[in-house]
Order: sequence, then structure tokens, then C-alpha cells
Amino acid sequence: MASACLEEALKNARYNESVVVTAVGQGFDNSNGDESNKEIILVPVIDTNNGGVSWQDAASHSQTESLDVGILRHFRTKKWILPMLNDLHRNNLYETSIREACSTLVKKQNEKAMKGHYKDGDVLNVLDIGSGTGLLAMISSKYLKEVTNKEVKIVSIEMASAMARIANQTIAENGLQDSIKIIEGHSCDPSVCPYDTSPRAVMCTSELLETGLLGEGIIPALRDAWDRHLAEDAIVVPQRARVYAQVLQGELIHSFRGPHHNSARTFQLSVGNDQNPLLGGNGIGIRLPFHADVIFADTSSDFLLGKCPADETDAGNIQTLSDPHLVLDFDFTSKHFIPSPSGREVELKILATTSGVAHGILFWWELDLWEGQTYSTEVGKAPWQDHWQQCLYVFGEEHDQCQILEKGQAFTLVTRHDDTSISFRISSAQNVQSEMQPLKKLKVFQSLDLKKFGNCISYERALQLNDRCRMDVLQSSIEHAIRTKGKQSMILDLSDFSLCSVIAAKSFGAERVISLESSTSELPTISALVAQHANDLPNKGCEFQIINAYAEQLTCDFLGSAVDIVLAEPYYEILEGWHLQEALNYFYLLRSLKLRGVVKSDAVCVPSHAKVMVCAVQLHQSVVDSYAGLLDSKLCGFSHVEVSKYGGFFSSFDVKIPMFQYKWRRLSENVCVSNIQYDGPAELMYIGSENGECTIEADLTEGLFHGIVIWVDYFHSIKDDISEESVRTITTGNIHHHQAFRFATNPTPITENGAILKVKMTFGSKTLEDHVIDMEIRAKKKEL
Repeated sequence: MASACLEEALKNARYNESVVVTAVGQGFDNSNGDESNKEIILVPVIDTNNGGVSWQDAASHSQTESLDVGILRHFRTKKWILPMLNDLHRNNLYETSIREACSTLVKKQNEKAMKGHYKDGDVLNVLDIGSGTGLLAMISSKYLKEVTNKEVKIVSIEMASAMARIANQTIAENGLQDSIKIIEGHSCDPSVCPYDTSPRAVMCTSELLETGLLGEGIIPALRDAWDRHLAEDAIVVPQRARVYAQVLQGELIHSFRGPHHNSARTFQLSVGNDQNPLLGGNGIGIRLPFHADVIFADTSSDFLLGKCPADETDAGNIQTLSDPHLVLDFDFTSKHFIPSPSGREVELKILATTSGVAHGILFWWELDLWEGQTYSTEVGKAPWQDHWQQCLYVFGEEHDQCQILEKGQAFTLVTRHDDTSISFRISSAQNVQSEMQPLKKLKVFQSLDLKKFGNCISYERALQLNDRCRMDVLQSSIEHAIRTKGKQSMILDLSDFSLCSVIAAKSFGAERVISLESSTSELPTISALVAQHANDLPNKGCEFQIINAYAEQLTCDFLGSAVDIVLAEPYYEILEGWHLQEALNYFYLLRSLKLRGVVKSDAVCVPSHAKVMVCAVQLHQSVVDSYAGLLDSKLCGFSHVEVSKYGGFFSSFDVKIPMFQYKWRRLSENVCVSNIQYDGPAELMYIGSENGECTIEADLTEGLFHGIVIWVDYFHSIKDDISEESVRTITTGNIHHHQAFRFATNPTPITENGAILKVKMTFGSKTLEDHVIDMEIRAKKKEL
């Protein structure tokens, strides 16, 4: 990988992802004694000395020497792989469809031979795009060999090096390496030319699908395949797809875009005008995977849905404002039917079934793999799975710019697609008549090219910024800190995005504010735009700086004095959604700055401390089946022993999920497993407890124990004259945040007598993991 490409990859990578670097000629091929390329897997690790993230070679810390660390990390990063392999409904539909396709293909070839168009002994070339484990290629090999004596040659193309290796291993495991060839690369790469010197492929299988249908590139891949790789009358699996959509209203849906403009706030988080907000999505919608069971689920179930462990209420009322309608269809069976790269736009007149505000579109797809073999991602049409969900398209406009629909009245739903995405807009409807105060017109700076930033924050971040309770607590605690230390005190913001520093300067008149941005993306520039152009900072006669640097580069000389107040959400772009890691990173950053005297030992810290919280749960069996290793070491009759070796590690690391979208039952109260102390001198800061232990015991109620949900509660010192509160809490255990889930090694039945769960959490281990969790269940002692 060239240095520029490596820099870009590291810039865009996030925690729990990996960056693959190929060192040319740095390996050794034992088969012929030649040098080969060496693959280095770089993974992000929190720096326990200085805070921040460093990139380390995963192989140098591997505790599973017999396994390919690249494949192991790939399975961990692409957590949908295992649920997809465990989707037996999908597997069976593909097997049946490919079997029928093989039969149809051979009949066509025999008819050609009879007419003299095909010579005996000709090879049947088959193309498979997106090898995965090699399953589709192996199915094709099996059923073609059953119906023809011709030589069958299958080329399977896989762009991910780790998956190409596991495909080769699985194919060899099944003795099919002579008939199936794996090519590592992108099928659209001009250098990938498997049929330059041989007849084109007469059949093509592919599985280039994701929740939004087009995001994996099925259209450009098949367009290129028809142009370069496939015979004119080739057979393809899958054959067709259809997209259905219906309009939704709901505060939660709307909260996935933004952050919302709030004229009542003394600071703002967007820049531009109402039609072109920088952080409001530029009026462009946002797509995200979403388990729509939250909307349509049976509320009489004893499993919770629409709620997280720290939520007192559920996800709120999400309403459908229309019936589902067919909005797009695709035909992959001929090069003449593949849409052009510019895509299509389709208008459809629809009647509103309920009055309300159109905040977004729920859409899903049906896939005809073969005649009579259809896979649907509509809720309830197939067994629950966690790899192809439903998809939300959230409109980018503010609430009072969204369309209002009246029951029984017609409106026009406009659906558009290009090569990789589907989008929507509504016309022929009214704008919402806002009952709130009119929006304050923001300044427009013509010299700024705001559009180049696009959707510059994720839906996860938008949801977090739209958590009103979170924002209120931050404001109250920052105000209290400034009242305690004074407006002239030196303030340092240790979070990306500079939110806390903007609040301090704009809302409470802090005069000396510096924000440290660790992000290597566009975020520091965006932060500066928000501060300067949306909030008119710095205030006259005051100091306000945003610095893109590492914490270890800060000195008192550079800052002008030691820091009196430290602020943090905490939020770090590279750790986004991994809230335990954000809490740990803040601790290590703050401790290092205190040890070097950059932050005073008596500095006020916002937040002052945190608690790592856990809750024991039972998951719905459908969720467990997705992640409990490979359910069967044989898929469609083909051995996957090599694959199964990589599928059983979900009990050794955390999985990030929005718990409110999953069915779960509580087996314990919310309990604190570890404290994280931020206030006080460096030598008195700690993770765990004052004696260093991070162990708790929790009572378990009857059920089947599957694991623990993990989140962080942050505690903020405030002074509230009305309620006389002294501390308020921001939790990451609610629907505005993702949570971490740690699976138990094995499910454990808990009888009606209950049991005791012991959880031990160790931090700063000498492995690549920033924490290690041990769980043990024992019976309760009988009362005398």
C-alpha cells in the first residue's frame, strides 16, 4: 500500500477496524523458496500512557498463533459475516436457485450442441462475484457436475484479502481446488480479466447485497460483468430485485439527522442557512440499517424491545403515514436491463393513511434468486437475522421544513437511485406549520464551500447530539465549573468537535478557551467553522483556539499557563460509539496532562468521574443464533470447519449494538463494575476502585443467561438552586447511544432459585484489548 493510501486508510479507520498493509517481498514462500508479499494487520490500540490511539501490528500480540490474524480481525470487524452464514433461509434459497440455474444452463447448452452451435468437450465457465467462504461457487460446482460431463471451471472474485484466504481454505477443505479458482481483487478492476483467452462465463452467481440493497455495488459489478465477463445469453443468480417503501413519523426517526437547530439555545451546532446547514445533512437524507421490529413488534412479548437498560421509557411513538408501495425494480438478467450509472428517478402518487409529519422512509427489498425463490427483508417475511435489516432513509430537513401529510390526501413520493444508493423525497405536500418560535436566520458565508463536507457526522453522532438531557447536563456542569473557577481561568476541552469549549465561551463567557482536536479527518475544520461562523467566536477581547495536535505536544508554555478547567463530552471520532473506550481515553489523556503539570491537580474536571455499568440479560434466541459461532460446520452440505474456527470468538471481545433494536430480557439490576476517577491529583486518579479491584457480584433472576450489556454513566457536578441537586448523570445506556455487548462463553440456565453472577474487568492488559472480562456464575447459598 502506497504511503498516501495508507495515510488515507488510517485517517478514515475507526476503533475495532483494521488496516491491511501489504509489504512487497517481505514474506517467504515455503513452497518454492521465493520471497512473497507479507500482510501486516494494523489495529488501533488506546495509548495508556498518553491517551489517544496508536496503530499496532495485530500479529505481534496474537494469542491464537494457529489462526490467521487477518481473517480473525476481518470476522470481528465485519460482524455481519457470521449472522449471514447462519442464515439458513438465505443459504437454502441460494442452493435451490443455483441448482435450478445449473439444470437450465445445461439444457440450453445441450440444445445449442444439437444445433451445432456448441462442440462436445467445451468448458463451462462460471463466474462468482464476491466469494465469501466460496459457498456459492461450491454449490455451482456440485450441481453442474451432477448434470453435465463437460469440464466445469469456476472463477470466484473476492476483493477482501482475508475472505479470499478463507475461501481458498474452505474450497481445499472440500477438495474442489481443481475446479474453483479464487482471484483476489475487485471484479470491476480492468486488470481482473479471467476470460481474456477463454470463452466467457455462461453463468454468474453473486451475493453483493446489503441492508440498503445497492451499497455493495451489485449494479456496477453486474454491468461490468455483462460487458467483460459474461456470454450474451448467460444465466445469473440472483435475477431481479424490488424495493418497497412507506412513510414514517417519529421523534426518534428525526433524531438520526442533525444536530437539530434550537433557537432557544445560546450556542448553535450548525452553520449555513436553513436550506444549506453544515451539520444538518445539507438537506440530504441519511441512510441507516434499522430493525423495524421496533415499529411493528408484538408488545405482549416478555422480551423488551425499543428500550435500553438505562431507559425509563421506550423509543416513543413511531407511526406509519402510508401503506407500503413498490417504488423500484431491478432486472439483472441482461446487459440491456442494467440501469445506467446515472440511475433513475421514479415518481409515485400515494395516499396518506394517517396525518402527520414525514420524517423519513422505511424501505426494504425482495430478491428473486430464481423463479419462485424469493428472499424478503420485510419484517416477518423471513426468520429474523442481523445481516440484512430494514433501512431507514431520514430526511435531512429540520422538523418544520419536513412535509406534512393529511389523511386521505395524495402526495408524490420521488424515489431515486444511482449505482450504490437509494434516496427519497416528498413533493406535492405542505410544509409543517411550526408552533415553535421562528427559526433564527443563520449567517451565510458565500466564500465557504459547505457542500464539500456532505453528511459530515454519522447518524450515531446525530442521535447523541439530539439527546436533550445530555446537552442540558453538559451546559449545567460547564456553567458550574466556570462559576467555581472564574471566567478568566484557563479552560481545555479534551474532546473532538469542540462542543464543550463552544458552550463555555458562547453560553457562559469563558475568556481563555483552548480545544484539543485529535481527529485526523475534516472534523477540526468543521469545529472551527461551527465555532467561528455559527457562534461568532472568539468573543471580543477573549481567546478561543482549536488545536489539531496530540496531548503530549501540549505544554504550559504553549498554553500560557496550567489548565484550571478540563471539559470533555467525552467524544473521540475514532472511538465513536465505543463509549467505554472513550471513557478510558479521557482518563489516560487527563492523567498524562496532570503528571506533566499541564493540568493543575486541583483543576475542575467535567465530568468528575464515571461508572462502568453492566446488566445481565437473556437475548431472544434469534439473536443468539446469529452470533453463537457457526451453527453447523456444514453449509448446504459443504464442510466449513476452517470457517468455524474463526466464528467462536464473540465471547472474547465486545460487540457494538443499539440494544433498543434487539429483543432482550433483564436478568439483573444495573450494577457498577468499575469506577473511573477524573477529579483530583494524578496519583489519586484510578480505574476500578480505590483498592484497584474491578469485581462485582449481581443477583440473577430466572432465565437463560447470554451475556452482559456494558455502558458508561458520567457524573457531573452542578449547582441547581431550584432542585438543590449537586450531581447529574449522562448515560450511554439509553436509546441515544450504542451499547457494548459481551457474550458469555456458553448460555447458562438460571433456575427460579436464582444465581450469582461475578464479573471481573481488568484494564490496561498487555494484549491489544484495552479491557478483559471474566464472568462466572455460581449457585446462591441456601438460607438457613
